[in-house]
Amino acid sequence: MSDLETARPESLGEEEDRVDIYGTGKIVVVARSAIRFLLSQAEASNTVITRSKLQSVIKDISRKENCSRFPFKEMYDVINMILMDIYGYYLHALPPRSTGQRNQTNPVTSTEENPSHRSDHFILLKKLPAAHNFDKFKSIQNSSVYGETIVNEEYVGDDMSLPSNSTLGNRLGVDQDMVMQGLLGVTLTIILFSKNNILHQELMNKLKSFGIPIDGTRIPILNLTIDEFLKVIERGEYIVKLAEKSDLEEESIVYSVGRRTQAEFPLESLTGMVREITGLDSQQAPTLMEDIQLSIGDAYTKS
Repeated sequence: MSDLETARPESLGEEEDRVDIYGTGKIVVVARSAIRFLLSQAEASNTVITRSKLQSVIKDISRKENCSRFPFKEMYDVINMILMDIYGYYLHALPPRSTGQRNQTNPVTSTEENPSHRSDHFILLKKLPAAHNFDKFKSIQNSSVYGETIVNEEYVGDDMSLPSNSTLGNRLGVDQDMVMQGLLGVTLTIILFSKNNILHQELMNKLKSFGIPIDGTRIPILNLTIDEFLKVIERGEYIVKLAEKSDLEEESIVYSVGRRTQAEFPLESLTGMVREITGLDSQQAPTLMEDIQLSIGDAYTKS
């Protein structure tokens, strides 16, 4: 579902071969080491990268390379130049975190008054054109492999007694990723089409209609309860959880999409997903994006 694909460290050799494009100055040497850190973070946990952490890493690298510290803007620009040219990724600046008020997760664009390098949080995003046919092929292949692990509506991918072309660890990793992405997609879509404002119990009821256990039972393959899953995607900033009090002083939990969803799954991607599911092309539904905007509240409202 996400536009983000994990960058693989195996590509680091390509960076070594092409370093002459950028020169051998100290800032390039430091940038290359910083990129290794960013890629390893994406590979390990795909978490939001804080400005302070990145600055600390750059400071440590600079000390090891025995060179003076560079302005963060210069380092940010060099890192993004190398990331984009070799890997097709860039360090995307996230807007300020929600303060607990509605409509506080609006995307920010880079302007002279609000440059990207001044953000406090970043994520790696892919900026290559979508390879639709290849992505579809991968999805079909993964679905086919995953389908073989379901027998009589039970998951058997963790049964070591059954024949398999992949190791148990590899198979579980792929299956867990597919389930996580699928459940994330369902959850975000429910929230979005609830005008980006849904009560906890309403969300639970809708997830239950998809066959997802909400009674504390662990979700198969993921081995997480639904509450644990929601905490994971809240920490990943895909959703925002707000506690609102009514006139009767009763506290209600409300969910909306987070700033990471806005970056990784923009309105254009949501529209494309709806087109693919419904089979409607641009001629059949020329105003689809506008129609969707009427259904998703302030999810992609720009300030």
